[in-house]
Amino acid sequence: MNIRRVLTTIINLLLLVTMAVLVISAVPISRTVFAFIPIENGIIVRQIHVLAAYWGLILIGLHIGMHWIMIIGAARKLTGITDKNKIRTVALRVIAVLIIVYGVQASLDRNVGSKLILYYTFDNWGQNSNPSGMKVLFDHLTIMGIYIAGTHYILKLIPKKKTSGKVLHKEHL
Repeated sequence: MNIRRVLTTIINLLLLVTMAVLVISAVPISRTVFAFIPIENGIIVRQIHVLAAYWGLILIGLHIGMHWIMIIGAARKLTGITDKNKIRTVALRVIAVLIIVYGVQASLDRNVGSKLILYYTFDNWGQNSNPSGMKVLFDHLTIMGIYIAGTHYILKLIPKKKTSGKVLHKEHL
C-alpha cells in the first residue's frame, strides 16, 4: 500500500472511532431522548463528547482534503466547467487563503486547541455572547477548511505511485 492509502485508512478508522465515541457519549448527555435511562450526566462525559466532536471536525476536514480532487471534479462536471482558467484558479486560491485565515482566527476565538486536549471547562458558556447559528456554522466550516486545504496541498507534495506502464483499474486505487 502506498502512503496515501495508509493515511486514508488511518483517518477513516480514527473517524469511525470518533463517531462511535460521539454517539455513545451523547446517550448520558441527552436528558430528553434518553430520560428513562438513569445515567449520571457528569462534566467528564460532556468533555469527552466535546473532545470527540472537535477531533471529528478535524478528521472530517482531513478526509475531505484527501478526496478534494474528486470533489472538484464532480463540481466541474455539474457546472460544465471543462477548461482551465488562470483568473478563476487565482480567485479560488485567494478564497481558500481567506477561509484559512478566518479559520485560524475562529480556532483561536473558540479555543479549539484546548478542546482537543481536554483542557477545557464549560464555565463561560453563554456569558460573553450568544452567536447566531449561522456564525457558529461558518466558524466551524472555516476551521474545517484549514484541514481540507492543508491536506489537499500536502498530498500534492507526495509523489504519485508509478504505474510502470500498467493501467491501474479503479478497484486497485
